[in-house]
Amino acid sequence: MIKKRIKRLIPFLVVLGLTVAGLSYASGITERKDSRNKYADFYAQKEDFDVLFIGQSRMLNAVFPMELWNDYGIVAYNLAGHGNRIPTNYWVLKNALEYTTPKLVVLDCGLVKEEEKTGPLEQLHLSVDHIPLSRTKIAMMEDLLGDSKKKQDFLWKFSTYHNRWSEVVQEDFTPHSGVEKGAESRVGVAVPKIHREFGREEKLEIEGVGIEYLEKIIEECQRRNIEVLLTYIPFPDPTGWQLESNAVWEIADKYKINYLDFHTLFPQINLDTDCYDPSAHLNPSGGWKITAYLGEYIQKNYGIADQRENPLYSKWHQDYGTYRQFKWENLRTQEKLENYLMLLYDRNLSFGVWMEPGAQWLKTSTIAELLANIGIEAEDYAWENSLIFVDRTKNRVYRIREGDEQNTGLGKIGMRINFDTAAMIITWEKNSGETDEKQKQYAEEFLMDQQAGAGILVFDHTEDEPINFAQFMVDYVSSERIRPE
Repeated sequence: MIKKRIKRLIPFLVVLGLTVAGLSYASGITERKDSRNKYADFYAQKEDFDVLFIGQSRMLNAVFPMELWNDYGIVAYNLAGHGNRIPTNYWVLKNALEYTTPKLVVLDCGLVKEEEKTGPLEQLHLSVDHIPLSRTKIAMMEDLLGDSKKKQDFLWKFSTYHNRWSEVVQEDFTPHSGVEKGAESRVGVAVPKIHREFGREEKLEIEGVGIEYLEKIIEECQRRNIEVLLTYIPFPDPTGWQLESNAVWEIADKYKINYLDFHTLFPQINLDTDCYDPSAHLNPSGGWKITAYLGEYIQKNYGIADQRENPLYSKWHQDYGTYRQFKWENLRTQEKLENYLMLLYDRNLSFGVWMEPGAQWLKTSTIAELLANIGIEAEDYAWENSLIFVDRTKNRVYRIREGDEQNTGLGKIGMRINFDTAAMIITWEKNSGETDEKQKQYAEEFLMDQQAGAGILVFDHTEDEPINFAQFMVDYVSSERIRPE
């Protein structure tokens, strides 16, 4: 009798198993891949991360772990997510600590005054979808969403994405990891209309879930002997967010931990060049500055080892090479002069910049500020026809006049006029160390369009090779990339 029941049960179990497997596969195909891609490298790494960064989008756009690796040998991951409130960050960290044991957690305290445990649920998916189903994830959703019917959308993703079949593309079948170790570059330049500053003594009196979970994060780390650094990432502040950041000093003092309130550390960034939008986020120029500041600070205050010679992390050198190519491709695709100039802040680039001499649009504050941000003054082009070459291999700036050449760390750079078109030609000869005859194989000319108001030749100075030549039509209100036909 029992054997008959078992025989009848087996087909049912097989069908049930196949159904569950099929739905799980379908769920993996239909779900949005942004969360999985962002965190793929985190789960793929067996060795511990030394530093974890958590916070909301301001942290996401401001700290680049691959830059920390290249410059300081810091092995880090950016776990920040769009709209994350402090309680969400607590659970993101709780999950992360099941996979890695860092020496330092850097927590940005933006939105600590908010009473909601989560931001918009659409944004919450970025920080939650990647988390495997576990006791921690179930507890997370119970705490953050309580009795909300939306809770099942985060625990059983097929219920969320089952109607996404019409949007599925090839990348859904072969998802890929991001190249920024969790960070996100936002390319754009916006100048804030208003920025208010307050004294440190002016602050909000904050109580509630934000402070409660901030303390829970600190106490959780201290129980595990993980150090905590609090930050408040800078951004243009039109409405008095600094009053929130000033309140965090009490928490830092209470727990005797360090706090980097970047509102009090200006001018670490330049609000005229380093903002992606006029009221909230940094672009890569601003992010690279904050990342460099944090790298030096962490190295000085927390004794984080330089892992660049550690064979356990040898893959990070390959990952950095991929990341560097990602940055160069980002540069090549820019259609606006402002964005292009902003991305030249990268310390791994050397470049020559020609601007139409005496052009009135050079006097606009944005262009002038962006030039100053990369070591060039707009006045350099006021009257004289010249190419300004910023050589970061030698930390020198060269003025190359029409008809002249200069020997730089990247080779011989020159400029002359094209008498057929009355436009300029930039020339480059590589320092090959070969005979004059062979040297000619390394020579190249870059021809300017007659309509060009700006021409830029860019080198990756780690490889002594040009990576892009760009030219733009420019006027008072806009710029447009000139693409060769």
